Amino acid sequence: SYKAHLGATNDWKRQLGRSAVPTILELVEALPALAKSGRESQVRHHLRLVNGYIVLSFRGMTNDFDLRECLSAGKRKSDIGSALSCTEVVDVVKDAFSVIFAPDIDSITCGPMIETGSSSNEIALYQESNGCRFLYIRDEQVIEAAKTTVHLFARALGTKRCAFVIDACFADMFEACSRSCSSGGQHLLTNEELLNRRRCWSGSCVFATELMRGVCGLGYDGGSKDSFKLSKSNLHVLSSLASSILPVIVSGPVWTLPTTLDVPTEESISDVQVLPNNEVNAATLPITIMNSNAILISTLMGFLCQLARALGESVKLQLPTILFPLLERASPIGNHSYVQRAAFACLWKISRSVGYRNISCLLASNFDYLVDILSLRLCKYAREQSALERSLFGVVDVILQSAISRVRPATSDLKNGDEPLFMGHIAMVEHMLNCLLGHFDRQSYNMDNLSVFDTVSVFRSMNTFMDASIDVFISNNKDAAAPIIPEEDKDDGCFLSRLDFELSIESAGCSEDIDSNDDIFGQQEPYAEGESTEQTPPFPNSDHSANNDEADETTDFVQEIGAINGILSRCCYLICNADLRIQVLCCETILSGFRSLGKVGSFRKNLHGKYGSINPLLPAIAEFWPSIAARLRSASASLTSANRLSRSDLLSIRHVMATDQPEHGAPSKSSLEVLISKLLLIVSELCCSSDDGFFADRFENDAYPIVAELMQDILPEDGNGSGGRHFPGQQPPSSLFAKSKHSLVLPIVHCLECTFESSCRYGLSNLIPSAGTMLFPLFSDIGPIGDAASVAVKAMLLVDRDALWRGLQTLSGRAFPCHAMIRSSVITITNTTEPAFSDVKDFCVASSQWLKYHDRTLSQRAGDLLDFIERLPEQPIP
Repeated sequence: SYKAHLGATNDWKRQLGRSAVPTILELVEALPALAKSGRESQVRHHLRLVNGYIVLSFRGMTNDFDLRECLSAGKRKSDIGSALSCTEVVDVVKDAFSVIFAPDIDSITCGPMIETGSSSNEIALYQESNGCRFLYIRDEQVIEAAKTTVHLFARALGTKRCAFVIDACFADMFEACSRSCSSGGQHLLTNEELLNRRRCWSGSCVFATELMRGVCGLGYDGGSKDSFKLSKSNLHVLSSLASSILPVIVSGPVWTLPTTLDVPTEESISDVQVLPNNEVNAATLPITIMNSNAILISTLMGFLCQLARALGESVKLQLPTILFPLLERASPIGNHSYVQRAAFACLWKISRSVGYRNISCLLASNFDYLVDILSLRLCKYAREQSALERSLFGVVDVILQSAISRVRPATSDLKNGDEPLFMGHIAMVEHMLNCLLGHFDRQSYNMDNLSVFDTVSVFRSMNTFMDASIDVFISNNKDAAAPIIPEEDKDDGCFLSRLDFELSIESAGCSEDIDSNDDIFGQQEPYAEGESTEQTPPFPNSDHSANNDEADETTDFVQEIGAINGILSRCCYLICNADLRIQVLCCETILSGFRSLGKVGSFRKNLHGKYGSINPLLPAIAEFWPSIAARLRSASASLTSANRLSRSDLLSIRHVMATDQPEHGAPSKSSLEVLISKLLLIVSELCCSSDDGFFADRFENDAYPIVAELMQDILPEDGNGSGGRHFPGQQPPSSLFAKSKHSLVLPIVHCLECTFESSCRYGLSNLIPSAGTMLFPLFSDIGPIGDAASVAVKAMLLVDRDALWRGLQTLSGRAFPCHAMIRSSVITITNTTEPAFSDVKDFCVASSQWLKYHDRTLSQRAGDLLDFIERLPEQPIP
């Protein structure tokens, strides 16, 4: 054989190093030129020759030319490893494969972001679709041959030498990037030179990734790609490599390169210099640079994935270094979708390597560390009064959403001493929220709309986290025994006096004078007989309160209530922001906060009784309702004025489309309708969640006039003054209504339905005649609007069955029942345009004649409601 021809072992080593290594370098040096010229067949031929020379150098081979045996996870020694590890040889090989693996920047496109609660299968699917083409080689066989050659280089070098080569790759790359960023405008670069630099760095990352894969022998031992096991010495070498390069990788300037146009940084401004005589259009340069940065950062994450798979559970020691930077890149805010998907794929690989089932379990086990970092950074930005990085908002959202998705973890998820959240982390989240609120209070005057929108998004995530915490506690204590409640007639004045005390001591914000662990009402001494109850809240069952001090301390929800009220106060301030998107997001956050406070009030009521508990929703309503009512009033006035501009005459389609667009900063009609619908949802929630009709006066005096004005503007007007009746040749009301915009009708009807199903219904019974009559024209709609109107009217009839009876009788076309004692009474129809009739026979004839032209759907719905009234039990006289 060739080895036997060279002679003894020492001569064999010396001769092979002298003859094979120069030939390998000569073949490798020719690869970039061949690849750039598009001669992929010759590239593949050169790669096969390089593979052959490297395979010859391995010892103990059963088959001298078996690639799979060389690349398997078993220990192999090469006689040219020391020669290949020389600095000159490493530089040649690295530069050549940096060109071979240079990515095609135009091959990536913006795709969908990965949601925080996505499953592992979805993340794996995103990872498969997140691939990037190479610029100079496109044939899959050539790409696979190039990767195989790099794997053989790694096996020939060995683990230690390969670790030095990988460390040198990242050191050179980060040194070049640092020089580029620190030089500023001293060295102007053309666009092509700038992009070539990014491609070279990305190719070096791919080369280092493939070297790591070759060291581990992934996928070449006959099993799966993850079926490998490193020796302790090799694992120790890779752990040392990780400790050396990971802090450099996840720090500036490469990791912090911008990938979207809305987050400029000093590095991007100093690095991007455009020459006037450049061939590339300057307008397209930022997008190209952002794409090149996205590919570079994604290749770095690919290396992190490979290193995590190689280290296995040992990567847990590196989590304090890499976890938070990965979360910054996993944020949907301020990151390219390509980078965001790559970050989630990397987190998924790390979680599987450590032993967790998903990313949520990984973040939950490091929740304390992550929240602590966020709090420190928020305090720093607030103290320095500097702008907050957009990625931090996304990190908060990702962490909280992961915790929320793991509210009730499975037993198999708790592998490494993991514990369920929400039991000891509320204080940490509240501290982080206070830091964020402090930064917002100091910077709100000079924050742009994008930063405000991100802040409100974090507020909504905080609300969701607190709501999940409340749900967990309620579900864990749902079997708690409720105290015996005395009869209500014995304590008629208890509620009002207790409410006055509650409003005087519990503000909607965080109170500094009251300890969060103290139960105010649990400390109140029961008043003696004959004492005045004006200063002391009555407690119907003082013995039970004394025996359940421990239960009172655990069911206070003081931290959750303080956090929610702090968020509500800021959202009620931002609800008047000029940006309508921010207003809508604030409305959603406010609605979520009110629902959470209502849950607390309901739980306390079930546990302690009606008069033995504090409902935190009531003081929140008292403080925040004026802001909500003012915004509802102004939004409805803007919509009404916009609608009345085009009601008198028929407008062209082009003009109608133009009026629906925002002009000179004024919001469009559709945007105003969305905002008003969100505000009406808040009104509905407050009606349903408040106790004992607490919200009735506010609805009657503030909300209902606005609802009536909106309905008056939405409903079509009759041109002949027939009062809603139409005849042949005239357009029916249903078609008139269908042509008008009615996106607000369903929210209004739903609001009325919730109002008259809530505890406020009896206090608002005087509104039933006007509210019900306002809904009668909607009966003519055969779709969901008519059905919703019927349901709302049924809710009103359950309160007062007689308030709408006459109107429904008229709409149904049925004959009015005659008085038994007066047979000759004159029967008239409510509508003044109909003649009077002397007896029932004439009335029936005229009624049947009138029904020919009356809306059949409307009369049928009215008849069904009359039948519903007949089935109702007798109601007490108010």
